[in-house]
Amino acid sequence: MRKITRYLALACAACVLCLYSWHILTRPAALNPQVLAVDLAPLPVKGKVIMGFEGTTPQDKGVQNLVMHLRTGVLGGVIFFPRNIVSPTQTKELITFFKSVSPTPLWIALDQEGGVIQTLPPEKGFEDTLSPRNVARSMSPDEAKIYYKRLARHLSDLGFNLNFGVVLDLDDPQSAVIGRLGRSYAQEPVRVAAYGAAFVEAHKAYGITACLKHYPGHGLALADSHLGLVDITHTHQAKEREPFRLLIARNQAPMTMVAHLKNASMDKTFPASLSPTIIKKYLRQQDGFAGLVISDDLHMGAIHEQYKIHEAVRLALQAGCDLVILSNNLRSQPELLFYPLIRPLKYWLRTL
Repeated sequence: MRKITRYLALACAACVLCLYSWHILTRPAALNPQVLAVDLAPLPVKGKVIMGFEGTTPQDKGVQNLVMHLRTGVLGGVIFFPRNIVSPTQTKELITFFKSVSPTPLWIALDQEGGVIQTLPPEKGFEDTLSPRNVARSMSPDEAKIYYKRLARHLSDLGFNLNFGVVLDLDDPQSAVIGRLGRSYAQEPVRVAAYGAAFVEAHKAYGITACLKHYPGHGLALADSHLGLVDITHTHQAKEREPFRLLIARNQAPMTMVAHLKNASMDKTFPASLSPTIIKKYLRQQDGFAGLVISDDLHMGAIHEQYKIHEAVRLALQAGCDLVILSNNLRSQPELLFYPLIRPLKYWLRTL
């Protein structure tokens, strides 16, 4: 039996490698800054794109390409991913470099939720951040605020000013991308809102904007929008918007990320990230949100399989997004798409 298990694990590894190779071969080319500027010229796009990049030093080609984008005036910020991180010193130096070459102030963003989602991983010299689930299980909201202040202070020292880390999705163990990964604080909207508020206020104390996500609620969705468009028409519940409403009412919602989720009862045509109805009618009017709206990454499978990238940017901005994310992760982080396969595979291989 042990031998059979080993063969099965190796077969799974081979499948993952095949998928990885296919993804690399079919990955989109890097965006040309001139094309991006021309195609979006009819829209007021200056400062509205937050872009990911490849590289870890100012000399790297990917970093130099990003500098070209900065000089077109299209970019409003940059987003760091684990591939851009070597050490705390390297991270701070690269952030300082971006600020020095940008003609305007930048959003310097990352995704530091804790747990499985950490742009700054402990193996590269950073303090490990607990997952939302473990924070809620081990601390009160007041204790969580103190805990998150330590994180926010460190992010501020490095030079970050935007953290896409406030997960307001409700917990459901059947959710492939939220519940199963420990990314939610709780099942109860009020409890989720309490911990989300602690995260927001802790970051605010150090001048960092904390972004709420994933509106109108990803927690009860059974599929992963990294892989393709997720239809929540029959799984979405009204209570999923409640944590957002609570923070909005308390003036603790500086920015909200709209997700690539299709809900035909709200909009029969577009996912939330591209929907004028969901952004303007539901988020703005019904829920009273007055802060910045940002799209989830437009390079995720939910979008890039359905729309050309320039069309997606155009639709998101027309729908009411103030900012859009272009991660370029499809070029250099396909492992994000295959995470549900890779994580258990690593465990199996370690136990053989």
